[in-house]
Amino acid sequence: MNQREPSPSWSSQDHLRSDQQLRNLIMTSHICTRCGFQNQVTVWQCYQCGAALNSIDRYSVWRKNSVLIMTRQALLPDRCIKCNEPAERKLKRKLSWHHPAIYLLVFGGALFYVLLAIVMRKTATIEVGLCENHSAMRQRDIAFTWALGLRSEASSSRYSLSI
Repeated sequence: MNQREPSPSWSSQDHLRSDQQLRNLIMTSHICTRCGFQNQVTVWQCYQCGAALNSIDRYSVWRKNSVLIMTRQALLPDRCIKCNEPAERKLKRKLSWHHPAIYLLVFGGALFYVLLAIVMRKTATIEVGLCENHSAMRQRDIAFTWALGLRSEASSSRYSLSI
């Protein structure tokens, strides 16, 4: 009598209920890829380590048509942003933005808009990868722009009008 006998109400569906409960748990939580902490599905940031939680992929970076979409904490893969070759160089960029509705404040005054836009802005620092070819093209374009600017400055000072 010490052995437990299956109750008459037991059915083969009982193990499916536990699997379904497990599936519901997985569908209602995000597991942080950085620290492994199990977070609620409604949060977008890990409670333990603060990393971005996203069910789309590990890097929290995806594409919608020709637009790159990413969370603020996301890391871009070590690939060239232009051609997807392995990146040889990384460029660090600081991005800032604010809600588009703040542009309506321009009608109330430009100074008011600038102050509120500075206070309400959101920022992110990203590192964009460039392959050797695109990095060389970037360096060439920068040198060409500087040379053109210096040449135009030199020619304008030579032909300045005195009144």
